[in-house]
Amino acid sequence: MKSPIEYLKSLMRTERAWRWFLVAVFTLPIVLVLPHARSLIVRNAVTTAQILDLNAPISGSVTTLDVIPGSVAVADRAVVSLFNEKEDSSRVARLEAMKAYSETEVSRLIQQLEMVTSVAEARRAEMYAYTEAVNLDVARQLQTTRDRSVALQSALREAESNLERVTRLHEDGLLSRADYEAADAAYQAAQADFSGNKLEISRLQQQQEEIRKSVFQVNVPDGALLTRQSVQELDLEVLRIEQALGESRGRLAATTAELVSAEQAYSKASSADMLLPPGRVVWNVYTAPGAWVNEGSPLLSFVDCSRLMLDIAVDDATLELIEPGMKVNVRLFGSFEYREGTVTLVRGSSALRSDQRVYAAEVENRGHRKGRVLASIEAPDLAGLPGESCGIGRTAYAEFEDINLFEMIFLPLFR
Repeated sequence: MKSPIEYLKSLMRTERAWRWFLVAVFTLPIVLVLPHARSLIVRNAVTTAQILDLNAPISGSVTTLDVIPGSVAVADRAVVSLFNEKEDSSRVARLEAMKAYSETEVSRLIQQLEMVTSVAEARRAEMYAYTEAVNLDVARQLQTTRDRSVALQSALREAESNLERVTRLHEDGLLSRADYEAADAAYQAAQADFSGNKLEISRLQQQQEEIRKSVFQVNVPDGALLTRQSVQELDLEVLRIEQALGESRGRLAATTAELVSAEQAYSKASSADMLLPPGRVVWNVYTAPGAWVNEGSPLLSFVDCSRLMLDIAVDDATLELIEPGMKVNVRLFGSFEYREGTVTLVRGSSALRSDQRVYAAEVENRGHRKGRVLASIEAPDLAGLPGESCGIGRTAYAEFEDINLFEMIFLPLFR
């Protein structure tokens, strides 16, 4: 039996056999590495987007469902409305009754205050008329007393002059003692009249000041005193009503604030209008009009077509060559156009089991050693096709620009 060396020597003697041997030597390693290199350069990929759920914030019946799969959300337009007729509204009803009673009480007190104020103003006007009349009478008396003061002062000077004359004549013996005493008595009477008149002027001036302060003497008519008492009582009643009105308004404000809070809480607990961000595409609908849903239950799912991604299946052995930020050339299956993507996330195959995020499409038949590389791609032409779910689910090929030929072919041989 020939040894391998003898076979090799026999082949080298034949030129054609030698050529086939050289071809085999150079071709066999490439054939062995090619499947692995091809798995690195061309990836099994699919366009996808993250799916988000719209959950029910309350329990209730679906009153409005204005979307279907493929619908595009519009700004300020509710996609789902819920209403819970079982929610207790007794607190709102009680506060509404309390508010109505407080409003009635405030209205009644305002009317009462207006009426009492009107009566008080009438009594005050009447009191002013009495005051003016009494003040005018006192002013007349004061003027008369002042006029008499001039005459009494003249009479006092005359009596004083007469007393001086009679005194001299009496001392000269020309008049009797009786004449002197008569002159002195006349002087004393004139002085008393003048002093009394001065006192009367002071009294009338003081009375004027008292009238100005609404203080009346006992000789003032009873009508003025009764009117003053009525004005004082009405002023006290106005103060009492104003205090009661302030307290009632405070209760009304507190009840109104509590009612607004209760209505907001009731509205939040009994009804809900849910919106989606503008431009989001409805992926699936899990409920129907009239259906009862529990709080937290998913109502529908949606995707953001403006943020398409590429799910690329990558062997765990080559994941270390890929880093976030690396550029990816993407070609959709059936298209000759290349698009540029950027790696955003790298996950090993074991990590996919704990990945809680849900994607609209994933690579089919992903092997047990195939990790995940997510790359974002710019595809405005696909995002504008909501009826086709904006291109989600289309298979694609991906090439990583930053991996050179040496890394693609020879590094796998040493791992």
